[in-house]
Amino acid sequence: MTVPAFFEQSYRVNEPDVIHQLFDREVVVVDLRNGSYYSLSESGGAAWLAFGSGGAAVADVAGRLATLYTIPPDVAARDLQAFVAELTTRDLIVACPTGGVAGDAAHIAVPTAAYSPPELRSYNDLQELFLLDPVHEVDAAAGWPHAATGAAATGDVLTAKLGGHTLSVNRDTGVYSTTDADRGITVHHDLETLMRPWIDADRPMRRAATAQARLLLDRLEQAFVNDAATAGGPVQQWYRVGGHDVCVRTIPEQETRRLRPALGHLEIPEVPASAVGLTISAWNGATPSAPPVLADLLRRLRANWSAECGPRGEVLELHAVGISAIYNAGPNVLTVIDFERNRGWLLKLDDVAFPYWEVGSPFRFLLHEWFAARGLQYVHAAAVGTEQGGVLLVGKGGSGKSTTALLCAAAGMQYAGDDYCLIDPARAWAHSLYNTGKLKGPEDYARLPELKGLSTNPDSFERGGADKAVYFLDGIWPHRVVAGMPLRAIVVPRITGELASRIEPCPAFDAIVAMLPSTVAQLPAASNDDCDRMVALAEKLPAYVLHLGTDIRGIPAALTTLLNG
Repeated sequence: MTVPAFFEQSYRVNEPDVIHQLFDREVVVVDLRNGSYYSLSESGGAAWLAFGSGGAAVADVAGRLATLYTIPPDVAARDLQAFVAELTTRDLIVACPTGGVAGDAAHIAVPTAAYSPPELRSYNDLQELFLLDPVHEVDAAAGWPHAATGAAATGDVLTAKLGGHTLSVNRDTGVYSTTDADRGITVHHDLETLMRPWIDADRPMRRAATAQARLLLDRLEQAFVNDAATAGGPVQQWYRVGGHDVCVRTIPEQETRRLRPALGHLEIPEVPASAVGLTISAWNGATPSAPPVLADLLRRLRANWSAECGPRGEVLELHAVGISAIYNAGPNVLTVIDFERNRGWLLKLDDVAFPYWEVGSPFRFLLHEWFAARGLQYVHAAAVGTEQGGVLLVGKGGSGKSTTALLCAAAGMQYAGDDYCLIDPARAWAHSLYNTGKLKGPEDYARLPELKGLSTNPDSFERGGADKAVYFLDGIWPHRVVAGMPLRAIVVPRITGELASRIEPCPAFDAIVAMLPSTVAQLPAASNDDCDRMVALAEKLPAYVLHLGTDIRGIPAALTTLLNG
């Protein structure tokens, strides 16, 4: 008989290729060789933990199951035989010298459900999660998937942890995942197109700034000054953004002048007494009067930008400590920051009109990095409120946050932005960045008829184009657009199709999942510091889901009730 020999055989978990983690009472198993993910039933988890790292005989594990669930030994032996056969077929456990029952089995010492045969549930569609976070040194206390302090980075992976939950964002593959004890592991693919790198290239590491890099910064400034001089000098305007002074310099009659109105509500009439702040020089032209060393870089970017850049447009020649440079080949824009001198440059390498998203939310890359160095977070979110404070509306594109924000402004509420804001986590405050609002198409007039015919961008559907329409709301609702507001809550809009709108509390982690992936997907220089700032805000504020009803009058009313409550 072969059965007795089988039951005398000992097996252990096939480490290090196979790892596991216990979430509450659910055992999650990962095969790191191919990214396959498995969830075990409670009895399967008990058997798995009994085999453990040290190994145990099949007969001993069957005896443990029989005792644990008070079932006949022959039933436990029969079911375990089939379970072990599946585990060995998948190479999740391997034969080993005789061992004892592993101590981990104590984690499932008392069953919570009636006995059912051990079961292995395969979720191979979630392979991206583990290709996202491949083999790394695991934190001994926190367990997988948490990397040990100082573990080497493997790809462009960002993580956020809140209340026992973990959000992992893999910007290499374009997927993000949530891990928690109640819902296990869920992988999301909805932002793949937005999140993936612009080109297939290795992520560059910042190095010390070279003399060549510093020379390029000087030549950028020289090129702007020369081009401005030929037009009679630059146009210089100051804005108060996020509590800091920002100067924007443009050249008369150039396309870059269209970037200023989005900041118009933050303009300050006089030059600040203090010169400390950010100065942005923005200009465009197919043939800027660039000195030779800069002209050569611009030529190479035009000719073969993917050879000169990292995966998210990081210009390798300028990717250094104290300097950041991103080339966005879509609108053909080079953005550069010198953190030491608080200088930024935006150079569009043609005379083609800016697309609507650049006009509606200009200088995104510049503002994100410069303000991040000051503890403020650029977020993909809207903000509206009343005299009692405001709410941060978070969600990916199409979730309803922009429409909700515009409906609130139309109803007389305060407005600090429909798509992007600057948050101060320490104060739980939302600073306005742009006074713009956007509509997708003529069907939006049914909800917001007061905006009809007022868009300004030439690619607008209102003007014969195919893109969204951009509106400068400080000229339409001047007393409703504000520079900022204290935040009272984070709100996640969800389209329901129901008539009435309603608000209900939700876990703070749900707000993080709605806010963080779409934010970091749009910021090439995003890092775990961005994640930490968003988590810090979520820890301070209550979170709610706003179920959006088809009766649009109820949407501002529901938020007003929340803020006045």
